[in-house]
Amino acid sequence: MKHAKGAYKIEEYQDDLEYVDDHMVEKETRSGLRLLKLLINVLIIFIIIYLYNRYISSVDQLPQSVGNIIYFIFIISSIYLITATNYLLQSEKYKLEKLFLIVMVPVSISYSLIMIPGMVPDEATHMRLTYSLASQIMGVEQDKITLRGEEKYIYDRLPTAPNMDSYDYSYSHFFSGEDNGEYVTIDADSANWKQIFGYFPAVIGVIFSRIMHFGATPTIYIARLCNLFFYLWLTYFAIKKIPIGKQLMFMIAILPMCSQQMMSLSYDAVLNASTFFCLAFGLFFVYNSEDVKFDEYIKYLFSAILILSIKSSIYSFILLIPLLSKFKNLDNNIKIERKQKVILLLSISIFILVLNFVSFGSNVAKETAETAATTKNIISWSGTEGYTIGWLITHPIQGIALFMKTINIKGEWYYYSCLGQDLSWFTVKLPLEIFKIWGLLLLVCALKKEDNQLDKRMRVLFIMINLIIFFLVLLSMCIYWTPLTFDYIEGVQGRYFIPIVFTILIVINNNKINIKENMYRYINVFACLLTVITIMNLIGVCFTNSIAIG
Repeated sequence: MKHAKGAYKIEEYQDDLEYVDDHMVEKETRSGLRLLKLLINVLIIFIIIYLYNRYISSVDQLPQSVGNIIYFIFIISSIYLITATNYLLQSEKYKLEKLFLIVMVPVSISYSLIMIPGMVPDEATHMRLTYSLASQIMGVEQDKITLRGEEKYIYDRLPTAPNMDSYDYSYSHFFSGEDNGEYVTIDADSANWKQIFGYFPAVIGVIFSRIMHFGATPTIYIARLCNLFFYLWLTYFAIKKIPIGKQLMFMIAILPMCSQQMMSLSYDAVLNASTFFCLAFGLFFVYNSEDVKFDEYIKYLFSAILILSIKSSIYSFILLIPLLSKFKNLDNNIKIERKQKVILLLSISIFILVLNFVSFGSNVAKETAETAATTKNIISWSGTEGYTIGWLITHPIQGIALFMKTINIKGEWYYYSCLGQDLSWFTVKLPLEIFKIWGLLLLVCALKKEDNQLDKRMRVLFIMINLIIFFLVLLSMCIYWTPLTFDYIEGVQGRYFIPIVFTILIVINNNKINIKENMYRYINVFACLLTVITIMNLIGVCFTNSIAIG
């Protein structure tokens, strides 16, 4: 009996020791984590000081308006970096969609201030169409594009490269009131009202600014801001809802190229946001079909209309994802799966028929279609004969060689410019080393360990969608922009592939090679730091001509 009591006491003592050991280990672990968080914050502060000395300390030599904006960009970037870092380190379960807002609001403002109106590719065209649509709605335009006098003044002087005079004018008129509100016409035909789908956020901004009698410069920025709100709104819910590849979607959405395009007058902001949204909700239908609500179908179909009405509907193949994938959580209830797919298929088909009936496609789409039916195609920018569908059909070997040589010559540039190495009209070139890191981050995010997995059917579907869209992008510019004398396709830009970056990379996600969840807290801290480093390099290239970080 005494022996039993002694054994019990020994066992109880051992349990107490184990409890104390576990408690001490837990305490030491927490202390270690607190120390790590402190070290990371100290490191961030030292990096901010280094960036200031490297890029900001010499801005006093610039015009005062330019220097003030650079200081403003540095301050909001520093505050954002510290805020995002502590949100990631302090939150037990941080939300990527919330982190996306913390990152993109200051980053987008910074990009928009550096890439002033005109510096974003094709922004003059987008400005012309946006303002034309706004003028038509306001009833001040007939057959020719109509602008306010001061809007025409800015339109005629839009820069395509960093220019100190343009920066000074833009910043010094940032809060200006209406100076010349008299409407004048320019020698260009009015925009087709059916193009409203790609421009409606910016059009709302222009109309609001004109009603409030804001000056021409704040009008452009308010229109840009409306595009930004739309991008943030759709992309926020895309990141929140997507059931697989959430980390990858977040990283794509904060790429430098997306940051440039989302707060500009370009319809890329609408297109990219709609594509992300349809990708996310399409996959949500596949993996969480029992949880789908009616209003989510409506939101999905709204975004589908935008995809169908922009860029000749090239990216509409993304809408096939929920139609051709096998739904995952219906317990083999084929009737429910078929019902949901029929609803989606009929809805999308009706929209396609309606859009085709009223010709909602862009002028580029119409010209490309007309070119396909003709024997001669004159390229607008060169005035020489270009490729046609007929030529490609009758010269299949040369056609294949044309596409292969294009990939060989331009493939690497497509990749880096898609990430954002060449910004503006390719006049702002950032260090290659930065975008090697951005590419590595995308790869790391694609390998994140996921609760849901892609099956072989979905991997094949993604690969086919990628190949079709890639081919159609090249084909459209082959016909619309490439002279017959060129032995490679001209006019394709890396940003055209942003809508399929997700479907390209997610196919490498697997169970054998993956990275666990706890690592991504620190990977995201690094990603936030990289956005600030990229912005400082932009300042260096555009304003101070500093040697970029490499």
